[in-house]
Amino acid sequence: MSDQIIVGAVAVLWCTMHSILIMPGVEDFGRKALGNFSGWYRFIYVIFSCLTLGMAFLVVRQFPGEHLYSMFPASRVLMVSLSVVITLMAVRQYDNRFFLGITQIINPEKEPLFNRAGILNYMRHPYYVAGIIFVVFYNNFTTTSIVWRTVFVLYFIIGAKIEEKKLLAEHGQSYRDYMNDVPAFGRHWRLK
Repeated sequence: MSDQIIVGAVAVLWCTMHSILIMPGVEDFGRKALGNFSGWYRFIYVIFSCLTLGMAFLVVRQFPGEHLYSMFPASRVLMVSLSVVITLMAVRQYDNRFFLGITQIINPEKEPLFNRAGILNYMRHPYYVAGIIFVVFYNNFTTTSIVWRTVFVLYFIIGAKIEEKKLLAEHGQSYRDYMNDVPAFGRHWRLK
């Protein structure tokens, strides 16, 4: 049981840290602290998030747990492939230079554009959908993997709600209309 607690704590700690650092007040504080380099905040956040996620998974791997369930290999391949396809479709629609923080380095005052083309016509959060599918299907279930998988699926769902508030503040009525037209996670998974 202590392995599950450690794995759960590591996952919750990373998810909490990742969310706090992108909250508007914290981001504003970070940008002010960087002074003339304020445009670097998002880029530093992305690098820091990737590095700490890698470290979290290195810790989690130390606690493999006992085997619970093996999925049929073809279903795993199919679902992981679906998550990759959704991700690639999303990459085509987002301003990835802005997402990674490169645009802000060049122009710290630039605001993100609102886009609802391609896959964004069918779901508002394709990265989260792809993440949920990947986390659930990428490997077999163990007594510890079920803990971090649960944390990350909940994180994607809660993260979508948090992101919606930020997007509403940035884009106002146009985003509210988008929320009314397009479901968060796909045609049958509404998040209101």
